[in-house]
Amino acid sequence: MSSIKDYLRKTNFKPRLSADPVDHLKFIVVIPCHDEPDLEATLQSLELAARPYHGAVEIIVVINDAIHQQPEVIIRNKQTVEYLETRKNEVPVHFIYETGILSKKAGVGYARKIGMDEGIYRFDLMGTTDGILCSMDADTIVEANYFTAIAEAYAQNNRPCKTIYFEHDLALTIGSAHLQAITHYELHLRYYINALRYAGFPHAYQTLGSAFCVQANAYAALGGMPQRQAGEDFYFIHKFSINDQVSEINSTTVKPSSRRSHRVPFGTGRAVEQALSHKSELTMTYPLKAFEDLKRLLSELPSMYQEQYWSPRSLNESTQAFLTSIEFDRILKELKSNTSNFKSFVKRFFQNIDAFIMMKYVHFLRDNYYGTDDLVKASERLLNLLKNPLFNDFDPLVILDEYRKLDRGDGL
Repeated sequence: MSSIKDYLRKTNFKPRLSADPVDHLKFIVVIPCHDEPDLEATLQSLELAARPYHGAVEIIVVINDAIHQQPEVIIRNKQTVEYLETRKNEVPVHFIYETGILSKKAGVGYARKIGMDEGIYRFDLMGTTDGILCSMDADTIVEANYFTAIAEAYAQNNRPCKTIYFEHDLALTIGSAHLQAITHYELHLRYYINALRYAGFPHAYQTLGSAFCVQANAYAALGGMPQRQAGEDFYFIHKFSINDQVSEINSTTVKPSSRRSHRVPFGTGRAVEQALSHKSELTMTYPLKAFEDLKRLLSELPSMYQEQYWSPRSLNESTQAFLTSIEFDRILKELKSNTSNFKSFVKRFFQNIDAFIMMKYVHFLRDNYYGTDDLVKASERLLNLLKNPLFNDFDPLVILDEYRKLDRGDGL
């Protein structure tokens, strides 16, 4: 039994769409849609990108609202249904309207799962196990080479999950405060991932629900999309990264909305909303010293493996305290007893000391030792650790542009 069939059987899947898949189906784009006014621009950008792949692309929009949803949200969702029922589509655009969802389930993770499960079922109908599920949001624009770049990336390597380069569209901000908020938010995202990479963590990837894709059989094999109200993208991509099954696509750009939003517990829209409402501060970030300490810790991997009784006494007090808090002695003993060479030790180390532990480590050092850093200053200092010649500019827009170049691969 294929991984897709097995997954659908175990989850007791029941299809919601009756239309047959297109004959040469290669891509299915899944778009959760909740109280969404900007869907048309998203669909138009996808249709433009799909023209080189005419007859190979479908879009599934999952309109969703909860059991105790505000009446005005339900009205707008029904308007979206009416709009999709009458829209003239260049590619097949299907929709699923999931209404009255229990509060404990309701959220973008559940909606994304509904669409992706439907997608792999449609691929299975066609006998296409390696069809590509593209995860999008309903307020996101893609470049015209979106599908071409994804197809080329899979032709180049067989890692089943891929994150896609993104940039918030700064031109769509309204006023200087909005521009500052989204600039700081994106800069924080890029600073954090690049700081992890500087420290030597091998599985540092941006995890945006609007900017990744995955092959259908791999989606099924790793248990599908988590049903979370937010953060589902992080948890999902993490399942692949610990098995070295993620790669990046930097030859196209996804442009998530920079608007403020109250609809999700965290993420871009909520961060911008909180900043503009003066409820949070986006000018501070994780301390660079924490990543320098992490770099020192990870440099000890050969000694951890080679020495019979490795001790963290040469490391900073902050790192020693964190290792004690997670019972690292026990973890290290188990790792060494279950690996026969250094390569397998390193692999298993990062499967245990993973992206979740990295976040806990940085939070621990921030909260107990170093406090927060000024975002612009820390980002500038990290650039000087990563780049040559030295960078010297404290304009956050200029710094963000440098990080964007870095993440595209043309910044070194």
